[in-house]
Amino acid sequence: TGDLIEVDVSVAPDTALEIIEPSGTVAYDMRGGSARWSVHVHLAENARLRWHGKPFIIAHGANVSREVRVDLDAGATATLREILVLGRSGERGGSFAQRTRVNHQGHPLLVEDLVLNTHQSLTGLLGPWRVVDTVSVLGRRAPPTPKAIVGDTAQRFELEGPGTLIRSLSGQAHAGCLDSTWRVI
Repeated sequence: TGDLIEVDVSVAPDTALEIIEPSGTVAYDMRGGSARWSVHVHLAENARLRWHGKPFIIAHGANVSREVRVDLDAGATATLREILVLGRSGERGGSFAQRTRVNHQGHPLLVEDLVLNTHQSLTGLLGPWRVVDTVSVLGRRAPPTPKAIVGDTAQRFELEGPGTLIRSLSGQAHAGCLDSTWRVI
């Protein structure tokens, strides 16, 4: 039945919380098994969350599904950093499926399903890259960022509601494609 990690974070009204992960996570070869990772965040009115995730590495043979749910009340904002890496050095990586749902004042703000499976062709999705680096600003728009800070490989996506995704694809996690962006957002 596999491993299960559940994280629940609630931030009270008018409170700020910063989460800094001390190290990255490696999902190793599961030899036919699987792992699930579930994160639920609730930010009360005018609460703020800044969560700096470290690389999440999906090693060859790993089979991971993650669910991320963020609920923002009025005036709440979340700034999240996520780095997904397919495989350790010299590996193709395993299977990864993430379902992200962000609600702002009870209405959908971001609905994204990301499936990365190196056993199938990823040419249209990742091309030659194996690292997906994302900075999500939710509950507000990210300030304008010069190309020198965001980098040439990053794309900026404005959500229909108050939010911005900045995403970069690269070949190596240690290159830190969005490190400068994270520092100024």
